[in-house]
Amino acid sequence: MIVGSSSRLVGSARSAHRLVQVQLTDDVPALGPRGAIVALSPGLARNRLVPAGLALYVDRTGKGVSAARDMERVALEKAKGLAGVLARQREQERARRAKQVLDEMSGAVAEDPLARARATEQALADSLATLVPSTSPLSFTRLTNSPTSSDLFGSVSAADVFAALRDRGVQGVAEGMGAFAEGQEGVLNGRIKRTGEFAFEVELKALEQKVRVPIEVVRDGGKA
Repeated sequence: MIVGSSSRLVGSARSAHRLVQVQLTDDVPALGPRGAIVALSPGLARNRLVPAGLALYVDRTGKGVSAARDMERVALEKAKGLAGVLARQREQERARRAKQVLDEMSGAVAEDPLARARATEQALADSLATLVPSTSPLSFTRLTNSPTSSDLFGSVSAADVFAALRDRGVQGVAEGMGAFAEGQEGVLNGRIKRTGEFAFEVELKALEQKVRVPIEVVRDGGKA
């Protein structure tokens, strides 16, 4: 049953909205018998009756609960509320980041994976055209088998060509980037074996082209 407390404990009707309901666990003078649900001031319940074990707070169902359980319930509800807020904040942040990435991807032009390689090779092609023009071939001097022979005592290799290019100031060339042009007489197994004029091709794969480098091989002691 629900009974009212004394006017001294409960206060006037104007302060009723500040009252709390408790269930008495023992007969309490001026409040009611054991089991009664009464409305009284929060301070009286919190500071005297509940700590003394004379009353229990009443939950939303109208049942009395212990102070510890009530505090635990309140703490749990607060924790759940905070967890919900944090979860919503995380979801909002995830959605914001996802939208940012999608906007960037939809607004950006896909980068050409070969763009940098093409730029590097174009610079190399320009360097070759400037430093090794057709009027200024790479010149190699080699001994021949005899003073009158055009056959070399030795050879000119691709490695020799790349070294000569670097000596000319050409940057960015490396072995494996080219070979002597096919079908040239005097070239055997990728090496020049006689005096004369030849062509070496530097392969620029990203540009899908080959740049010809003029080669001149002369007999040691005179022109071929």
